[in-house]
Amino acid sequence: MYIKVEDIILQIFKEAYQKGFNKIGRTRLVKLLYLVEYEYYKQKRERLTALKWLFHHYGPFAHELTELVNGKLALVEEEERELDSGGIA
Repeated sequence: MYIKVEDIILQIFKEAYQKGFNKIGRTRLVKLLYLVEYEYYKQKRERLTALKWLFHHYGPFAHELTELVNGKLALVEEEERELDSGGIA
């Protein structure tokens, strides 16, 4: 049985807020979700979520998160990241 991704995200927000982080951008959120899944698997040898993780150039990603983060969790702010070229991602 899998845990709902929304519940994990809310727990991430709660713990981040308790540690003084008022914002978590989409990129950081995806990375934190992946790390939660990864650590859970290391300990339990079973999956925590039903997310289908893919590995892209910039790290792990699950397409299911696009709709979730853009729709239901629109409060997630886009992080700006300076690229080597000086642009903003």
